[in-house]
Amino acid sequence: MSGGFLDKVLNFMGFSEEEEEEYVEKEPAKKVRGKANLVALPGMSMLKMMVFEPRSFDEVQGIADSLKSGSPVVVNLERIDGELGRRIIDFLMGTTYALGGHLHKINPQIYLFAPQNVLIEGEMREFRDKTFFNPFK
Repeated sequence: MSGGFLDKVLNFMGFSEEEEEEYVEKEPAKKVRGKANLVALPGMSMLKMMVFEPRSFDEVQGIADSLKSGSPVVVNLERIDGELGRRIIDFLMGTTYALGGHLHKINPQIYLFAPQNVLIEGEMREFRDKTFFNPFK
């Protein structure tokens, strides 16, 4: 027992024999490509952005419902005529205004509508001075 006690005291004081560690060279880790796991932080919820390319005015109510549920919406009007596009934008501008949201013009025919809980920062300088009336600024 004294040998065990003496070894403990010497080890405590730093006089014990050091054990040699073997150096083993590890192979580099292989990168595995796969789908990344998304993890939500506690108290944070995932924000879902919706993208629409309406072909008729009948689809506008579904777009407005997405805004009402709190999702930001991107609307692409590149494949419809100007008058129908204007009616769709007018309707969604009214919906966005009623919800206290924001509108951001991405290009002349693509718009981002965001509800009140989504902040949009930055601007597209190329289209800033074009003829577009934005009542939300």
